[in-house]
Amino acid sequence: YDPSWQIAFVNAKGLKGKQYKLEIFNVAGQLVLKENGKLDSEYYTSDVALTAVVNGMYIVRLSTDKEVLSGKFVKY
Repeated sequence: YDPSWQIAFVNAKGLKGKQYKLEIFNVAGQLVLKENGKLDSEYYTSDVALTAVVNGMYIVRLSTDKEVLSGKFVKY
């Protein structure tokens, strides 16, 4: 997450599968962003604008039809 741009940079490589689902949750478990799509390669990258969400900790989950990756960041 870059606070000066209010953007979370989500990147992954070596992904398996053809479809993806990106989800971002707040610490209360509420879904604040969801994006679905098709993977064209083993790489995924997305710049997620977070100007509309409040400051706090968030959990990122990137799922494909074969695996699930997760991480967290703090918006401040």
